[in-house]
Amino acid sequence: MVNFDYTIDKNNVSTVDYVASQQQGDGGFSSWGSSDIDSSAWAVLALIQSGNSLPAKDGNTPVSFILNAQNPDGGFGYNKTDSSKEDYSAEALLALKAVGQAKNLQVTNAINFLNGKKNASNCLSNAYTTALAVLAFTAWDEQYASVLDCLRSQQLSDGGFARDASKGSNSVDTAIAAIALKGKTLPLSVSSSGNNGFIPLNSVIKFSVKITNTGKVPAKNISISLQGIPYEWIQQETSTLGMPEIKPNETKQAGIYVNMNETGEKAVFAVVSATGVPPGTKSNTVQFEVAAAKLSAVLSIQ
Repeated sequence: MVNFDYTIDKNNVSTVDYVASQQQGDGGFSSWGSSDIDSSAWAVLALIQSGNSLPAKDGNTPVSFILNAQNPDGGFGYNKTDSSKEDYSAEALLALKAVGQAKNLQVTNAINFLNGKKNASNCLSNAYTTALAVLAFTAWDEQYASVLDCLRSQQLSDGGFARDASKGSNSVDTAIAAIALKGKTLPLSVSSSGNNGFIPLNSVIKFSVKITNTGKVPAKNISISLQGIPYEWIQQETSTLGMPEIKPNETKQAGIYVNMNETGEKAVFAVVSATGVPPGTKSNTVQFEVAAAKLSAVLSIQ
């Protein structure tokens, strides 16, 4: 079974150029002179959210920097040599999921690190780290209901959230908690409804393909393609176009980023194939129109 929807995301070229300029020779990103997990993870999320490919520098990528910075306990510190912290570990997991990293041993170890930091109430060290953990667990299809319940218990009387309740609510912690409480994760997708049902020309759309194996044996070597748009519009580096396996009764989701390079009506559907599966499993069809702004000008003498 394949479910299919789409969301739209615009990018800000000048801002993205600045983010890319902060990449270091080891592939990571820096806010204070040398690469760190915090800056690298948020830079990855920003680049993916804005529909851009991940840059490489001196042959190194942000993904390679993050994976190489993992500690033996599965977690991540702020810097490569720092001890593991909950927030940076959750951020690393979010960044790795955003780029389509496979759920390998390194990812599993990072998830286990976060799970191991839960207390008896299933919270992490504070509301902020608890909210980040919910986002990470959501992204990787891990159980998070008990952690989310604990996050709700950390809400303060003014409706906000805080790492230190004695100092009162703050905007950052509350914003991350709001995303978690909504059942969303990062990178977020922005609905196209604000554009009156039209997709702006030169925007980037994220198509989300939800695939469920309703059979009795595993599906292997899954490939996902989109029909109804030119293949070259698809951002290969940031899209998930294949999966090694989907187990019986398991659901996985693939994100495919597409540049909307010309105007007109589109009808797009996903095709999923796998070893041992009858060919041509198709999703529903999404119809939309890519439109451009139209300007008029009137010249007069004042």
